[in-house]
Amino acid sequence: MKLATPLGAVLVVVLVAGSGGLASAQPFRKGPMLQSVDATSGVLLWESSESLPARVVVAVAGVAGAPARELAGPATRLHEVRIDGLAPGTRHTWRVECGGETATGELITAPLGPQPFTFVVFGDSRTGHEPHRALVARIRDEAPAFVLGTGDMVFDGGVPDDWQKFFDIERALLAERPLFPAVGNHDLDAMTLSADAYRQWFALPGGSPMPERIYAFTWAGVRVLVVDSNGGAIPAGDQTAWLEDELQAAAFDQQIEHVFVALHHPFYSTATHGGHAGLREAWGPIFERYGVDAVFSGHDHLYEHLEQNGVRYFVSGGGGAPLYRRNPLASAVDVAASVLLDRSHHYLRVQVAGGAVEVTAIRVDGSIIETTTWGDERRRERARVAARDARATAAAPSARTERTVGPALRPGKTAGGCGAGGCSVGGAGAGGGSLLVVLLLLARVRFGSSVRRPA
Repeated sequence: MKLATPLGAVLVVVLVAGSGGLASAQPFRKGPMLQSVDATSGVLLWESSESLPARVVVAVAGVAGAPARELAGPATRLHEVRIDGLAPGTRHTWRVECGGETATGELITAPLGPQPFTFVVFGDSRTGHEPHRALVARIRDEAPAFVLGTGDMVFDGGVPDDWQKFFDIERALLAERPLFPAVGNHDLDAMTLSADAYRQWFALPGGSPMPERIYAFTWAGVRVLVVDSNGGAIPAGDQTAWLEDELQAAAFDQQIEHVFVALHHPFYSTATHGGHAGLREAWGPIFERYGVDAVFSGHDHLYEHLEQNGVRYFVSGGGGAPLYRRNPLASAVDVAASVLLDRSHHYLRVQVAGGAVEVTAIRVDGSIIETTTWGDERRRERARVAARDARATAAAPSARTERTVGPALRPGKTAGGCGAGGCSVGGAGAGGGSLLVVLLLLARVRFGSSVRRPA
C-alpha cells in the first residue's frame, strides 16, 4: 500500500502478521536500514516488535537552515519508507521516531554521471558471527558508497533468528550505507526453497521479471546487475533475456563506464564447490560480448581471483562462514582460470575512477591479499559495437521471434532454489563470433589486469 505525502515522499506500509505483543515494545527490533538508494531517493526499512506509529525526518546535512522533510506513518510492524525528490550526490541526515525511541543515520545519494567512488563486496557470513562482526567494523571504516553482497547472509532463510542476528551485526553499517544483496541458496527457506523471508527484509530496485531477486542499479558511471543463480528460480530464458537487454542498454548509455555483475554461485572456482558449468555456458559468452568488467560471487568460503576471456571473476565468500580449501580435484577449466586463491575471511574494496578500476582484497586483520587494477578505454566501445550488431540481427526478418516473459513472482509466491545436487541454469547465451573472440583475446593481452601482491 502506498500513501502519497504532501512532502513528495512515498510511505510504503507492509503489515506483518504476528502473535500477541511483547511485554515491552521494541520500536527498532531490526534497523532502521538503508535500501535502494539512488541519485534522488532512498528507502528506510525497520521492524518493530508490535504495531507502532512512526515519524521520519530527513534534511540535507551541513547546511544551516536547510528545511527538514517530515513523514508520519500509521501504526504497523514492518515499516518501509521511500523518500523521493532528494538532491543527487548529497549527504542527508535522517531521524526516525517510533514508540518513544529515536534512531538516526545518514543517506548519501548517488552522483549523476561518472565520478570516483568506492564500494565494498563480501558475502557468506552465515553463522560466523565473530569474523562477520569484525569485517563489518572494518567496512564501516572504509565509508563505501554501498555494499554489494554475494549471498548466504544467513544459514537458513526460513529461521527468523538467523535474520535477527544478521541485522543485529550489520545495524550500524546499514544505518549509513545501503546493502544490495544477491540471494544465496542458504537465504532461501531450507524446507520450502521459498524466498519470502528474504524478500520481506529487502526493498530492492524493480523493473525485472523477478522483483528483488534479480535487479539492476546505477551508481555514478557504473551499472551493477544482480542475478539469481539458484536453480529453478525463474525460467532461465527470461533471466537470460533480461540480462542481455540490460547489457545492451548499458552499452548504449554514454554515461556508463563500467559494468559489474553479482550473484552467489561462481562461474569459476578451484575450491570445494567449484565453478558452475551451467552458468558460465549460459551467461559467459554474453558477459564477454558486452564487456562486463568483473563478476563477483560467493558460495565457496574463501577468496579467489580468476580470469577468462577478458572478464575478471572474484569469489568473495569469506564473510564469516567456515573457510573452505582448494579442491585437489578441481576441473581443468577452473584451474586454468585461477590467478590467486587465499583461504581467509575478507572483503573487497572496489575503487572506480574514470576508466580505471582497482580491486583490493583485504583480510579481516587488515592485511592485503592482493590488488588488481585495470583500465581499458576501448572496452565500452567494443560493447557498443556488439550491442548494435545484436540489435541489427534481432531486427532482421529471419531472426524475429516472439519472446515470452514469465510472470513475475510477487511476495507470497514461492520459487525453487539450490538443492543438495547443486544448481542448474538452462538456456545458452548467443556466441560472440570468431572475430569477436580474437579481438577479446588480443584485448586481454594488451589490457590485461595488473596484479599487486604484498611482498
